[in-house]
Amino acid sequence: MNGSETARTSIAVLPFANLSPQSGDDYFSDGLTEELILRLTRLQGLRVVAWHSSSQFRGREQDLRAIHGELNVDVVLRGSVRRSAARVRVTAQLIDTGSGAYLWSEAFDRNLDDVVAIQEEIARAIVETLKLALNPRRETAPATRTKRVNMECYNLCLQGRFYAQGRTASGLRRSLDCYSAAIAADPESATAHAGLADAYSLLADYGIMHPREAMPRAEAAALCALKLNPDSAEANSALAFIRSVFHWKWEEGEALYRRAIELNPSYARARHWFAIDCLAPQKRFDEAEPQVDIARELDPLSLITHEGSPYLRMLRRDYTGCIRGLQEIGNLQGGFHKVFSGIGRALNLLGRFDEAIAMLEKAEATAAGIPNVISALGQTLAMAGRTDEAKRRLDQLHALAQAEHVSATCFAIVHLGFGEREKALEWLEIGCERREVPVMMIFAHPVYDPLRDDARFQALVRRMRFLL
Repeated sequence: MNGSETARTSIAVLPFANLSPQSGDDYFSDGLTEELILRLTRLQGLRVVAWHSSSQFRGREQDLRAIHGELNVDVVLRGSVRRSAARVRVTAQLIDTGSGAYLWSEAFDRNLDDVVAIQEEIARAIVETLKLALNPRRETAPATRTKRVNMECYNLCLQGRFYAQGRTASGLRRSLDCYSAAIAADPESATAHAGLADAYSLLADYGIMHPREAMPRAEAAALCALKLNPDSAEANSALAFIRSVFHWKWEEGEALYRRAIELNPSYARARHWFAIDCLAPQKRFDEAEPQVDIARELDPLSLITHEGSPYLRMLRRDYTGCIRGLQEIGNLQGGFHKVFSGIGRALNLLGRFDEAIAMLEKAEATAAGIPNVISALGQTLAMAGRTDEAKRRLDQLHALAQAEHVSATCFAIVHLGFGEREKALEWLEIGCERREVPVMMIFAHPVYDPLRDDARFQALVRRMRFLL
């Protein structure tokens, strides 16, 4: 190879086409793609685009120019999967995005339980083709290469990941069921235990399950995963999230996040969670910003990772910069409700209530029934003097709370809009007692600025181990 060829250091693994007769096998082909991404992130010197961004090119795998420009990668891996009975056929091609040249291609026709060996062979072919240096410690970490794969557990883990991607209540619950069944099939699977930990954490984070029910179960699963495989970046990141947002043990959470990133520098989720859920709540914005930037580089088409930077600007009280950043995200996808709600919150903080209400109403129309959007709108209506409409939003939150878990912060923020400080503090104290995830932002978020001189509020801040 010449010098330009040896310089290739970035790759996107595009969704492998599902050629199986069963239409419901998309989870298997998508899961194999994600497993390949995970395996490649263990290679030193290779930037691997996250699944969320690479999956945006499903059906556009031939558009190498767009892939090269939007994902900023030198090469792509694409292929197909055909599964039938006890056999699987996988084809794979490694292609230069600049020239369109095929650098390597291969077809594998194996027993179904050899699927992990196929993934390893593809990864090693990429290493050899791109002349990458392997990190010996990562490559010799406990893995599946010497252990026969439990295909029932493997399939259930793929399904668990597949159902969790949409972040819907039904999807997250199905994901939880899949990981639980995977553990029943193979209690020694660190992947299954780490997946179960994330499923419980996400159910709590999205307000679908009460945190005091979900988070202890998430913690038990994460600890089990780490016992089975201490070098699992996913398990370290899962436990880091729990130690930070549930136990408020910020130093422990930070150490676990740094360990996860050391194990897998291309793990976009770990970097994003570290920035937004550990560093930012402590007002360590200068340290959070680089992590957000790297996460966005690793997952360039993810609206969630793009949202991190404007969110930090809002926490820095740069509301105009926050709005500008969110408008740029809106150019990527105009219907993303978090763009409307984020701009609405920033406009509220600037005192531009009518404009804020218009944006929050757009968010409400785009994603009906989301408690924190209802809360922000109720607060802003109250601050604008539209008290009857604000009270209707507060009643709506109480009605929702009869059927699902609604964070105490949602009620606190509306009462702040009415100027009812005592009621707001009562709700924040309830949120702290419940260990709700959104409460972690009371130290950093500007929405709570009107309470900062209150002794009860300062007691909450100290209880959460923040330094005043």
